[in-house]
Amino acid sequence: SVCDLQQVEALEKEKNKSEVEISDYKLSGLKVLLAEDYQTSQNLITSQLKRLSIDCDLANNGRQAVELALANNYDIILMDLQMPEMDGITATKQIRNSHGDKADVVIIAMTACVDPEVKRKCLEAGMNDIIAKPLRICNLANMLDNWAKKTSICPTCSAPSVQNPSSEMTPDIAELENAGQWDRKMAAELFGNNEVMLDITVKNFIADVNRQVGVIQDAIDTNNLEIVRAEAHKIRGGASCVAAESLAARAAELERLAQAKVADDLKARLSDLEYEFNRFTDQVKR
Repeated sequence: SVCDLQQVEALEKEKNKSEVEISDYKLSGLKVLLAEDYQTSQNLITSQLKRLSIDCDLANNGRQAVELALANNYDIILMDLQMPEMDGITATKQIRNSHGDKADVVIIAMTACVDPEVKRKCLEAGMNDIIAKPLRICNLANMLDNWAKKTSICPTCSAPSVQNPSSEMTPDIAELENAGQWDRKMAAELFGNNEVMLDITVKNFIADVNRQVGVIQDAIDTNNLEIVRAEAHKIRGGASCVAAESLAARAAELERLAQAKVADDLKARLSDLEYEFNRFTDQVKR
């Protein structure tokens, strides 16, 4: 799909562009709330925020995000769109409708596919901006810095000069054809070359997917397509966070079919996902 290709292209851009000196960003004054339910994504984003000298509070679902947002003075909220109990769109609307001094907090949507329809829904709900998942630290730093300057919430925030950080680069065809091979180096770069954090995250991700495959199988057997969609979405996001793009693509296809209520092909697509997952785990062990 277009979104899957965008994710592969984003990884290639990150691999090829020159790294901004992260230490040049002065963002330590920011108070950030991270609303994200999937542990793999939590690990990636919190590790990136730590590299930017930002400590964050964590909400595991939209309901917690609303409660924390209204009880604390955050400068920026990083809001995942699809979460249990309450999604990011609904959580944002509740925060905006609170009409208190917390209602105007900057809210940045996080999503794996930034298409025009998703962006429209985010802006209509009252979100200020949107950033693509998996987050890249350069993009995250630029966005946090821009909003800090716009709202004057962090007078000490400053960023180095970045030359076209999102300039288009066409992936090499051979590299795209080899997308099935896990690129540990690229995964490590997402975690700031923190090999320990990467190993912990990958280990937890593998354990999560082993459990989720069983949940999806049971959901297919009972024709619960919403659970299939939700679990596939989580696997897709987690796989992208550890640069397992072939696995992310399989999960995205399963998610798409469940969303479209095409039940006939779900078992076959789950088998495809399991095959790719086993390939990934084999590559991790090497």
